Amino acid sequence: MRILQVISRQDSYNNFLSNLCLSLIECNIEVHCACSLDELWKSGKSSRTFPQLHHIPFPRGMNCLQHLRTSFSLNKLVKSIRPDIVHAHFSSAIFTTSLAMRRDWPTTIGTFQGVHFLSSRGIASKLVKIAETWASKRLHQVWVLTEEDLLGLRLAVPHANIKKQESYGFGCDLKRFSAQRYSSEERQKLRSKLGLKVHNYVFTFIGRYVHFKGFDVTVRAFLKLVQAEPDVRLLLIGTRDNLHPTGLTKSEEEILKNSAKIIDVGWQNEFEKYLAVTHLVIFPSEREGMPISLMAALAMGVPIITRNSRGCRDVVRNQVDGIVLNNCTVNNLILEMQKLKNNKILYHHLSANSLAGRERFNQLNYITEQTKIYQEVHSSRNLHKK
Repeated sequence: MRILQVISRQDSYNNFLSNLCLSLIECNIEVHCACSLDELWKSGKSSRTFPQLHHIPFPRGMNCLQHLRTSFSLNKLVKSIRPDIVHAHFSSAIFTTSLAMRRDWPTTIGTFQGVHFLSSRGIASKLVKIAETWASKRLHQVWVLTEEDLLGLRLAVPHANIKKQESYGFGCDLKRFSAQRYSSEERQKLRSKLGLKVHNYVFTFIGRYVHFKGFDVTVRAFLKLVQAEPDVRLLLIGTRDNLHPTGLTKSEEEILKNSAKIIDVGWQNEFEKYLAVTHLVIFPSEREGMPISLMAALAMGVPIITRNSRGCRDVVRNQVDGIVLNNCTVNNLILEMQKLKNNKILYHHLSANSLAGRERFNQLNYITEQTKIYQEVHSSRNLHKK
């Protein structure tokens, strides 16, 4: 069996697909990956390597002309390596793959890590809906992560072959994201390196510094909270995105830049060590697929405050291992941050439940499910050939 994975960027491959692909190779399955080899997040070299990466310059956003140009390169690659299955990930790569598809293509699958038009607004939402529904009609199989996306996409494209993935997104490497990996000495060493004192309480935001991920709400809440509780600190793990604003004003950006109580470590491939010194993760995102950062935090026993949005509420269980806010205003976020900081009984209850429920995120579940899907598709194709 030969599989071509299609994902926009190499850093996305490293973060999301590398373990799956290496597992497939161990099963004697030939795996190729089409992606842009240009690094987006400037995160330095990754320890994850893969020998059969094919450079395809995938565009970001919905520039149809660029997607069309890229689709020609992708079609040429498919003709060259002749895969048995093509599997595209994320809306942008799915759209390009749908443009590239020809009648002689093998079974082509698309997995939406969140159907964008169901959770976005305005004119952009309408354009994205056209692209996502059109692609869904062309693909042989479409996979989504949540019941909400399953019902919404089936309603929009009733005749498409749409299915819901049983595992949690790409899953989480539980060996990697384990609090037991870090001794108290190692934690203290990192805290000292970050300038953290013993009494400092650490809130952490992980992700792109953009408005729709709740970056501005997080920063505003922290800047108000630190006035009342000066021992708190905010750890930022991520980077800015030129396509999307942070949502902060110029004056707020200046305060953020000059605050000694906000620690920006930038994008980190190995962010688990920072979770080891984190008390609470703050992530009030408006739209997600199935965020690995939240799975990772819970797997390490770190409770989360998030927004009642698709993806976030599917990972975080309200009042069980975190807080899911229906009305995520700055003031409401501050109240919950203070509550969990000062109520040690509630905090430890959520932390214990996080650890107790970590197995549901096991990446092996995702790998097993995907391998089964590929085997079924390949067997069905061979049966039709006969």
